[in-house]
Amino acid sequence: YWLHNGFINVDNEKMSKSLGNFSTLKDIFEKYDPQVVRFMFLQTHYRNPINFTDELLEQAKSGLERLHEFVRKLKSYTSSSNEEPLRFEFEGEVGKFMDNDFDTSGALGVIFTIVKSVNSSIENKMVNLDNVFVLEQLERLDKVFGVIFPVKGDSIDEDVEKLISEREEARKNKDFE
Repeated sequence: YWLHNGFINVDNEKMSKSLGNFSTLKDIFEKYDPQVVRFMFLQTHYRNPINFTDELLEQAKSGLERLHEFVRKLKSYTSSSNEEPLRFEFEGEVGKFMDNDFDTSGALGVIFTIVKSVNSSIENKMVNLDNVFVLEQLERLDKVFGVIFPVKGDSIDEDVEKLISEREEARKNKDFE
């Protein structure tokens, strides 16, 4: 995947070798996962300059972790309701932003709005969610973004997966202890 972007600034100055304020991707990837760096770039419109900072990368890391947690939650979701499954359709809205001068930041905003809505619905047991429908849309969108799903090489320890499942079950049962 290739991304184009505006100038990259460091402390509001253009990044350049002559100023000595540059980092190589190799240096950055030692500290941050490449998906985090990609996500950081996606959050800024390609025509705008980016003020490259560790703070910006940390924000991207946090947002990406939230997105990956959402995907894990969708994969393990099971409904206890017999109601007709609700389908959250958002792919078309994301497409409108992408068709508007490749507005990746706006498109990600739609995805995070869906994350918030679906999470709220699951936690409040308001719906019988068609999680497969949501996951299918995310999979198609990830062919463009390349960050929604964790890289296959990344794996979570089985003990951590078990704790996540136990936490989700406790939250469903309103067992907050």
